Parts: sequence; structure tokens; C-alpha cells
Amino acid sequence: MSMFKSMWGNGMFLLALTLLGSPVASAQDAAVNGSSAKSIAESLQYTSVFKNYQPYSEEEIIPWKQANATVQKIGGWKAYAKEAAQADTAPTSEGHSRNHHEGVK
Repeated sequence: MSMFKSMWGNGMFLLALTLLGSPVASAQDAAVNGSSAKSIAESLQYTSVFKNYQPYSEEEIIPWKQANATVQKIGGWKAYAKEAAQADTAPTSEGHSRNHHEGVK
């Protein structure tokens, strides 16, 4: 029995909300007249998301022996480790950690 009372109450609430919401929507339509709608439309500018699009281009493929020789020439895996360590010590934005998995200290 109490379930039906709560359903009845919810139904009445939705009916009241619908009836009261109609004048609000009408008032909003009246507030946006022709001149204000025109000024709003003039202030908006459309910029395509594809404006600065650069299509995919394949990198030159080099033989693996040449790639290994290049890595050896620059210092091997240690050069890559040094680059990664330098990137880790770069200052981060204030109040924002690089790792979101750090616990609360």
C-alpha cells in the first residue's frame, strides 16, 4: 500500500513540475527576441576541428642494423634512460602531480 502512495506522490510531483515548467520555457522564448538572438549569433564563430589536421605520414623505415648502430653511437639504452630521468625531474604544474596513483600523504 505504501508503494502505491509513493508512486502517487511521485506522479503528482511530475505533473506539477510539467505544468509549472511550461511558463518558464515560454518566458525564456520571449526573452530571446530577434535583436538579442542576432547579436548572440554574430558573436559566435565556428572553427572546424579539422582546421589544423595533418594527415598521417609514414616515417622512413631504416634497416635494423643501422638503427642499432645509431643507438650505440648515441650511448645505447643509457642515453634513453638519461632522457627519461631528465623528463621526470622537469617541474610539474603547481598542485598537480604527474602520477594520479600516489596515495594521500
